[in-house]
Amino acid sequence: MRILQILHGEALGGMEKFCIELTNALAEYNEVFFLVNSKLQEGISSKVHIIEFGSDIKKNNPYHLYRVYKLIQSIKPDIIHAHKQKGIYIIKRLYPLLKIPYVATKHDTFQKKVFNKIPHVIAVSDAVKKTFCAPNVYKIETAIKKIQIENIQKNKVFTIIAVGGLRPVKGFDVLIASCANLPFNFKLIIVGEGEERTKLEDLIAKLGLQEKIELLGFRTDVPELLSKAHLQVISSHSEGFSLAMIEGIFYSDVLISTPVSGCVEVLPEIFLTNQKDIYNKIIDIYNNYKFYKDAFTIVKKKNEKNFDIKNCALKHEEVYEKIIKS
Repeated sequence: MRILQILHGEALGGMEKFCIELTNALAEYNEVFFLVNSKLQEGISSKVHIIEFGSDIKKNNPYHLYRVYKLIQSIKPDIIHAHKQKGIYIIKRLYPLLKIPYVATKHDTFQKKVFNKIPHVIAVSDAVKKTFCAPNVYKIETAIKKIQIENIQKNKVFTIIAVGGLRPVKGFDVLIASCANLPFNFKLIIVGEGEERTKLEDLIAKLGLQEKIELLGFRTDVPELLSKAHLQVISSHSEGFSLAMIEGIFYSDVLISTPVSGCVEVLPEIFLTNQKDIYNKIIDIYNNYKFYKDAFTIVKKKNEKNFDIKNCALKHEEVYEKIIKS
């Protein structure tokens, strides 16, 4: 199968990382082209044909649209798979000329007009499926490639970890405030970068937690950091399907989350908590750590296979074939 993946983005986040790993997995058994801008090309397999998607491209510029049209014509893909609004909008505009089957993936729960009247849409969770209406909807959860972690030693201090872009939707301010008065020695590390860094640094200083809370910025060793920590927390206000949750299932000893999309579909109730109860939940886990660790081990064994990128790629291939034949 000849597949064209399209992704236009300005920063490497969870969704972008998933798209890259999906493209790599698809390229193992298919001829895959990836129309992607230079900021997102790190980590792409040598088996993938990379095509530069200019960062300056405008979705309503006729010349830019014509350039993309000619590129796709030269590739002659069997199917086009678009991610993120700009790429989806461009393919939607070009479809009457291209007449090539295409599908778009919706990765979040925000309302977006671009998905209106798209014939085939993949949703990453049940909650995402409810945010749009399309003639043909397919649910395929996010996935990642698991790596082996060896010789990991736990941090000596009880370590709480959170992973995600430093954006308001992630609720890191709530998590920091929840940890302020914990009645035991702890370390909170937040992995990720974003526009809220200064605000979060100011909050940490205001609470006098500079010795206990650290913003690590963007890191490539997230699996190792999760494995060394004792507890992972997802404090988000909203998620499509949390990549951090999947990383937690692969690498964390215990994970708790606010009741956001994806997490409520996978995690048992004892691992879900409202933002206002994060403080009490952390204390309960600290006091009953073996119970929570044993219970989460069962969750890990049940779900690891479901979130392997190879299985995810197979599900996408099945959808592609169905669309091509329709």
